[in-house]
Amino acid sequence: MSNIWRFIVRTSAFVGKELMEVIRQTPLILTLVLGPFLVLLLFGVGYSNEARPLRTLFYMQDDDPFLRQQIEDNVENIGPQLVYLGITNDEQEAIRRLNQGDADLIVAIPANAMQSLRNNEQVTVTLYHDEIDPYQVAYVQSFGSTYVEAINQRILRDMAAQGQQEITDTLPQIDDAYQQADTMQQTLEQGQQDLANQDFDTLTQTMDTLLSTSEGNLGLLAGISSSIASDGNSANSQNIEGTIAEMRTEMDALKELKNSGGDVQQSIQRLEELKNQLQTMRDLLTELQSVEPQVIIAPFISRTSTLAQISITPELFFAPGVVILLLQHLAVTFASLTIVREIRLGSMEVFRISPISAFEILLGKYISYILIGSVLGGAITLTLIFALGMPMLGSWAHYAAVLLLVIFTSIGMGFVISLVAKTDIQAVQYAMFLLLGSVFFSGFFMDLRYFVSPVREISYALPATYGIQMLQDIMLRGKPIPLNLLIPLAAIGVVLFLLVWFFLRRRMLSKSARQVRE
Repeated sequence: MSNIWRFIVRTSAFVGKELMEVIRQTPLILTLVLGPFLVLLLFGVGYSNEARPLRTLFYMQDDDPFLRQQIEDNVENIGPQLVYLGITNDEQEAIRRLNQGDADLIVAIPANAMQSLRNNEQVTVTLYHDEIDPYQVAYVQSFGSTYVEAINQRILRDMAAQGQQEITDTLPQIDDAYQQADTMQQTLEQGQQDLANQDFDTLTQTMDTLLSTSEGNLGLLAGISSSIASDGNSANSQNIEGTIAEMRTEMDALKELKNSGGDVQQSIQRLEELKNQLQTMRDLLTELQSVEPQVIIAPFISRTSTLAQISITPELFFAPGVVILLLQHLAVTFASLTIVREIRLGSMEVFRISPISAFEILLGKYISYILIGSVLGGAITLTLIFALGMPMLGSWAHYAAVLLLVIFTSIGMGFVISLVAKTDIQAVQYAMFLLLGSVFFSGFFMDLRYFVSPVREISYALPATYGIQMLQDIMLRGKPIPLNLLIPLAAIGVVLFLLVWFFLRRRMLSKSARQVRE
């Protein structure tokens, strides 16, 4: 019991010593806290994730009135990220404005664009920009794709509406052709061959007009007729193109039978098939006519929904990172200076001849810096609550536990630096290097999923990596502490504690042994 009491007394005395030394260094504390805090706070407040408006100039090689109208109409609906600068037919003028910074984006539309569409050819729209930032390049490309898709939607919708109007004009032709084929069939069944030939001439004219109209004006709707079929066994399961091809085959067969004086029964059978195909064609077009053009060209639309309980602004998103990075930096800096300072002041020589052990020294320092870190963590938290309105959807107990664990692990890293560094300047340099690495590789700036191996694995050696993710889950999602992050962080902290204890004990023992030999 006496040994335990002496252990507590010596450790408590060492804690008091460390606290007094830190308190005497108030300017250092303020510098370490306020400097990084203001930088990170300004970043969180100043950063905006709003879509950057792009000053966009359209270049058309030829002035197509229809396409010009489509562009101007769509500009009004594309959103605030596009600042419309107009349409020009001068390519050199467009490039000059882009090079001079008067425009951010040039949308170049090739010549004969609408004619290419009518010929069932895709039109390539080229986006010119002068960005070198990879993220801005990706943004421009994403915006360009969105805008081109919007133009596609509008053009297709108008073409679908036009096609539906043409269906109205086509249906009477189908009815006429059906009636003429039926009349010719009855004439053949009555044995009136000469009259049937006259009927065939009339049918041929009607079918030629019908087939030409269907192939030329209904091409947009032809490819989607089968996708809206009611079931696989219905007439609508066939597509328009296939039906047109079958009707043309039947007409060619009827012409061949007429020219060769073929079997009348074969002609009657062919006419019956033609009537069935005309009816199928009518059913397909009637169904297409009843569908909204927007549904035809865009059967599916998307919307996003989040499970988040609050709307997360950039400053709120970065708040957990600010807390963790500051606490890690403070703990690492204080701990990294401690042993170097003890050696410089000669305190380590006193410790070697005193009854205090390496474990008691280390434990006393850990306790003192955990207390200091806890106080500073509370102050930083209160500041962010009043400055940014930092939310807390989860448990404050879980929040405090994460802070304590991050401080504990960061102290261990600081002690490792202290054992390696030869001077105070080296210790501070190493601590700043660790802070810089934590800012970029902890997930504060960028999601770790964007990093490749082995950089992503190295990131998980940083206390901030775990702390930021855990605080985001606790504060912004209202979740409990994720054990898959808590356990690795605790393990790193324990390993660092044992490692520092081992090397500190070895250093003290080796020095004592040398003194005994001397």
